[in-house]
Amino acid sequence: MSFWAVCHTESQRERFAVKQLKRSGFEAYLPMLKLRRVPEPRCFVPLFPTYVFVRIVDRWHAASRTVGVVRLLMAGDHPACLPEDIMQEIRSREGRDGYVKLAQHTLRKGARVRIISGQFQGHIGLYDGDAKERQRVLLDLLGRSVRVELSRNDKIEALDIA
Repeated sequence: MSFWAVCHTESQRERFAVKQLKRSGFEAYLPMLKLRRVPEPRCFVPLFPTYVFVRIVDRWHAASRTVGVVRLLMAGDHPACLPEDIMQEIRSREGRDGYVKLAQHTLRKGARVRIISGQFQGHIGLYDGDAKERQRVLLDLLGRSVRVELSRNDKIEALDIA
């Protein structure tokens, strides 16, 4: 039985770790992004910095001891198994150029949204666009409209206008 596991790598050594894992006989995968508006060669970056995926078939200790790998993410005393459908989803987003394409926001400026995670969880506001690695939302706080910037990790959902 084989499964995908996640390797935590040394900082900025993901490609090296993948080479070493492959040299040791493992199937390894490093999903990459191609950033716009960034000059080469820095425009090619890992989707998950300091993490690579490795397929474990029968031995996992060798993967955890591979040069460039800090550790495997564990679930108790065994590597955590990554569901196959997650790997398929990531790979399905790869373009012909081999780089992962991220889903684009379908929200438009002025759309009513609810913040469902993060420090402003539960608040309702108006979507105000993106700012680098953040999302902007206008919230009604203390009787006035205030622009807040949310982390990309904070989740928002569009509200239906009925």
